[in-house]
Amino acid sequence: MMKNREEIEARAIEFFGRMHHMKRDFHQLRNMAMMDLEVNQDQMMIMGMLSHKGRMKVSEISDEIGLSISTVSGILDGMESKKILRRIRSDEDRRVVYVALEEKYKDFFEEKHKKMKKNMSRLLERMTDEEIDTILSAMDILNRTIAAVEGE
Repeated sequence: MMKNREEIEARAIEFFGRMHHMKRDFHQLRNMAMMDLEVNQDQMMIMGMLSHKGRMKVSEISDEIGLSISTVSGILDGMESKKILRRIRSDEDRRVVYVALEEKYKDFFEEKHKKMKKNMSRLLERMTDEEIDTILSAMDILNRTIAAVEGE
């Protein structure tokens, strides 16, 4: 472990810079697949969940993506106004509201998701198995360390 505070702070700045560039590059990779669909990252994540799981309650979406119910509701309002999804009241309990993708977006999203997977595959094809394993291992270390810091 590094003991020098200045060295640790310099490495932290380098770390955040690299994370920023990686995030930007992944957004560009994602945007190549989703170019003609004007949605942001949160909306795309919700589309993916609804495409995969079918209808969901707002609270379930909130729990899944780690945003407050009010924030998720605002995101859903925007998606509903674009006619990407619809809200459905439960027949059993009218207080319960589900959210579902509109039919035309289910197939559309699946097509775009396949394109994103193809782009990711093209990226991974340029790496050796050892490089991929190293990256996955580093991600595990980062996730474990973040969880430990959050637990303090």
